[in-house]
Amino acid sequence: MTIELDNGRQHQVWGVGLEKATADSKARAGDRIQVRRDGVERVANDIKVIDAISGSARIERRQVTRNRWRVTAETFRTVDWQTAARDPDLIDAHSQMVIIKKALERAFPEDERARRRIIEAATERIAHHLEHGRSFARAMALDAVQQRHPSKTDQDEARRDRN
Repeated sequence: MTIELDNGRQHQVWGVGLEKATADSKARAGDRIQVRRDGVERVANDIKVIDAISGSARIERRQVTRNRWRVTAETFRTVDWQTAARDPDLIDAHSQMVIIKKALERAFPEDERARRRIIEAATERIAHHLEHGRSFARAMALDAVQQRHPSKTDQDEARRDRN
């Protein structure tokens, strides 16, 4: 496979299991991916051996090592919401982000910078979990969130309820 590095250079990566790992990741041309050699495994392989004296060839079965590859498409970090809505693997993770964004709007109504920093951290954390094969349940708001600063009427009602 040919990949383009962050600096723009193209690099060839070779490996027997690389094609399957790429297909399993559901990565498409143009997607940002992470390619990792995930260890080695011993496999039996038929190897052609030529006798040095007679020149005759025969096939021998030998144990050889083969690299294991993991390719991860980083779709969660880069995909837009409309595309994510069509991908069943991302719908539930993005529903979590919607809840987080709504909660941050209420918690930090005047601090866009704080909201952005927390959203970036949450996005990275969710992407990390997805890359390691974890999944998310679809987020649902069950109750309306109360205002951060209750009105005078709400405070009076709370006092009456306590009494």
